[in-house]
Parts: sequence; structure tokens; C-alpha cells
Amino acid sequence: MSIPKNVLLELTETFEKFNSCNLNDVYINLFSQQLLNLSVTKEHGAIILSPINDDIIYNKSLKIVKEILEIKGLSNIKIINQKKDIIIFFNEIIKTIKEMLEGKIAVFHKNDILLKGFTLTSYMLQLHQQVQLILHGRLTTYKIEGLDIVESNILNFIENNTSKVNKDINGILGKDKAILQYLIALTMSTPEYDTHLHTMNEKDFEYLYLHIYALVDLISKRELITSKIFEEINMTVTDGEFIFHDKNWANILNEFGETFVDERISTPNEDFPNIINVLKKNFHKALGFNFDNLEKFITFEENLLPKQEKQLCYPFFKDYLITLMTEHTGCKKEEAIKTIDYYTLQPITNKDLYFESIDKFEYRILDKPLVPIQIKGHILYLVSIPLLLNAINITYHKLIYNLIPECKKDNSKPIQKKVKNDLVLNIEDIVKNYTVNYLSNAKDFTIYDNEKQRKFSFTSEMDVIAIVNKTLLIIECKDLQYKFTPFGYRKDIQKALKYINEISSEMLEIKDNINIIQKYFNEEIKAIIPILVFKTHNIVINSPIDKKGVIITSLHKFEDTLKSLMNQ
Repeated sequence: MSIPKNVLLELTETFEKFNSCNLNDVYINLFSQQLLNLSVTKEHGAIILSPINDDIIYNKSLKIVKEILEIKGLSNIKIINQKKDIIIFFNEIIKTIKEMLEGKIAVFHKNDILLKGFTLTSYMLQLHQQVQLILHGRLTTYKIEGLDIVESNILNFIENNTSKVNKDINGILGKDKAILQYLIALTMSTPEYDTHLHTMNEKDFEYLYLHIYALVDLISKRELITSKIFEEINMTVTDGEFIFHDKNWANILNEFGETFVDERISTPNEDFPNIINVLKKNFHKALGFNFDNLEKFITFEENLLPKQEKQLCYPFFKDYLITLMTEHTGCKKEEAIKTIDYYTLQPITNKDLYFESIDKFEYRILDKPLVPIQIKGHILYLVSIPLLLNAINITYHKLIYNLIPECKKDNSKPIQKKVKNDLVLNIEDIVKNYTVNYLSNAKDFTIYDNEKQRKFSFTSEMDVIAIVNKTLLIIECKDLQYKFTPFGYRKDIQKALKYINEISSEMLEIKDNINIIQKYFNEEIKAIIPILVFKTHNIVINSPIDKKGVIITSLHKFEDTLKSLMNQ
């Protein structure tokens, strides 16, 4: 389908306005200030990276919050052990910033913000990937084609300061993604003013970025202080500065971040070769299109465009998008339509979600990378290769963690079996070095009582049991999604509490029938210790939640835990 002249004219004008606005420069300066404490400036054609003494971005966002607190008379308050009051306090400031953002966004052409935000998100993902590959030693700056002098300087700095950057990288990249996702989501649901619409310039973007930064930071603080990471949910605001009375939460977060990074570097990437085809088959059955369609579709760029014409954003009519997909995936038209519809970003209708973490948004550009814009009554889809690649990775992650609602029923058993079996085997390999008396998937026992055979079944299966130094270890193996966000921490803690309660219930039955296990192994048991082993280190392990006597550790640290118990 050819683009009508009036649509082509407006589209061309929109792209020209975008190209005249150096948002990439503004963004990369904001990025380098957060990650490296460096400010990027251009003087006489040269690029200067200037050290900054403070986190300028955070301080600017804090100034926004302080001004709101002063206007509302909330600059000096104290909230003690009142979770509800803390939530009301934070939501009041979040609401004000959201209204400021909506007022600002409403005066711009929606297509202008969407196009700029879309292309900038694509650029951000490309930059993030380069940073991560450099930090993991899988890429060097000189091998990256097409870098401008600013990008080259920043990536070179990162390459030469990996230990400094690695410490904070996950939090910064996560917040970066949250800000641009929030901007696009809010833009899609904010109506334009009828007259005097403007185009977004560099200063406008910085205003939006800083205000969303402040809003995202407030949501994170609210989620943290009301989660079980804090022992005391007491907070004081003094001259607009937030003071949390609990002193241990920062240590918990720092330890989690450092240990998780160490584990991830030393642990190979997750692989599900034995079940991935089963999961994909169930995905196809539930959603009506092939999981691999998107990955095959992105070859259109290689096949249609010479290298010098490739760009971060392509506008397509839906009919042409369908044709491209059928040609490059081999799927039928109906399947192409379902693929496109599934990955199309839509406005958020529940406005209360804007008070929540970006993790709770049903529609996010990183998950749904096809963005429709309306021009002269025609719908065009914005398409980006970096965004499509990112969506493939997210969909794969959701598939193996069973986070796709339509697939949950069919994929639950194969995933649970695969993850648990692998983890149980890993635990067995460690345990057998310390005792011969161990058993995996323990539920049914056959013992001999006065030379008579007797069978006994526990209500629940125990992943691994082992007797070490006359102590019975009840080892349960679990996995968590582990996210670097306060909302993710909250969800992980909720799941862990559920597991702890389940183990506590099992312990009652085990204690009542300990003689069964003693006779099975023909060994006296003087103590019982339950251990919950997660596949990876997570926020739960050192959090102050009531663990009810359950030792919580990760696979990476399990042997150290075992040695420690033996030395007691």
C-alpha cells in the first residue's frame, strides 16, 4: 500500500522536526551523569567529559519533589509505623507530578512525542546492549561501527572502568528503561489540547525526563519502605529530605546487588533446550501464532534495505506490515495479524496504574514494540529492530518463567519439572560429598518393622533430604524471577513467605513421623533443619522477614551453608 501524499508530507515534516532535535545528545548526557558522574559538553568541536561531584540528575529530581512538598506544607513531617499514611503521603506527591507531566504532554503533538520517544527508546536499548556487552568482556569499543565521538568517549570510559560501573549498572539501566516506558505510556493516554500544539525540543525532553525520574524514584521509595526489606517503616521528612529510620535496608540491597552480579558472571546463561519446543508449541496453541515469527520477521531489514539506509524507526501501514511478515516468516495472513496485534502497544485505560511500578503496566513499549500513530485518518505502525529484538528476549523470558497468562496452564508442569529437576540434581551432587544418607524426591518410604515390610507416604514430596552429623536436612528447591526493582523485591518476598509457610507445615508432619526416616536410613536423628535453596541469590536471603527457622540460601552458596552447619 502506497502512502497518500498528505500523509507522506506530514510524516516527512515530523521526521524533519525529529532530526533537527538532538535528543540523543540530551539523553546520553543524562545517561553519563547517572552512570559515570560525568557531564558531556561540546566546545569548539571537541567533546569534554567533566567529572561532577554529585548525582546531578538525582539532585534535580529532588528539587522538584522539595518544591511540591513546600507548596503542600509537607516539608517537615514524621510518619511512625503507619504503612497506610506512608502510601497516602507518597501517592499525593506522585499524583502532583503526574498532573504536571500530563499538562506538559498535552501541549505537544502526540505523534511528535511518540516518534521521538520511540526512536530514543530504540537508541537507548542499543546503547544499553553495548554497555552490557563491554562490561561482560564480549565487546570492545573499537569493534562498534557508526559511533559518534560522544558515544565513543563514553563507551571507552566504561571499558576502562568496568569495576566502577558494574556496581550500579542494573539499577541505572532499569530506571532508564522505566522513564522512557512511562513517557510513552503516559503520552498515549493523554489527550492533546485542541489548539496551539508544539513540538518537543531538548529542554522539553529534559523536563519530562527529570519529572518522570522523580516520579519513578518516589514509587520505588514507597515500594521499598512498605516492603518487608524494612524492619521499621518509620520515615521523617526534614526540609524536603527523606530520612528512613531503618538502617539495614541499604546494606541488604547492596549485598544483593553485589552477590547477584558475582553469581551471574560465574554462572552460564539459562538454557532450556529439553523443553523449549514444548513451551513454544503451547504458546502457538494458546495465542494462534508461532513464537519465532518475530525473530524471522526482523530479517526484512537485511533483505530490503542497503546498509547505509538502515535506521532506528520505520513507519509501515498495517497491510504492508502483514505482507512483510508473511513473506519473511512463511506464516499465513491470519497468523501475521495475530502476531502484530499481540505486539501492538495500546493506551493504558486504568489510570491508577500510573501510581504503580512500571512492572505492573499491562502495555509497555519494551514488551509491545509496535507503536501505532494516526496521521490524516491513517494508522501507521512504528517499527524498530532493537525494540523487536528486545521484545523477543522478554517474550522468551516470560515463556520460561511461565509469565504469559494464556500459556500458564499448559506450561506449568514442564517448567516446574525442568527447573526443579536441574536444581535437585545440583543439590544432590553437593550433598553426596558429605553423606551417603540422602534421598531426592522423598515421599514414599518402605521400612522394615520387626521384619515386616511397612510402607509410609508423606503428604508432600521433599526435594532432597540428607542426614549430616545426626541432623536431618530438609532441602526444598525453588526459583524466583529476581528483578532489580522494589516491586520485584516485593513479589519475590511474597513468594518466599509462601514457600516458608509450606515448609513449616511440612515440618510438623516430619517431626511426628521422624522414626520413619530414622529407620529408612538406619541412623539416629537428633535435630531437623529446613533449608530453602533458590537457584540464584535474591533479595529474600538477607531480608529481615520471619523465616520461621528456615535457612535460606542460593545454589551458589549452598555448599558454604552446608559446611557452616557441619561446624556448629
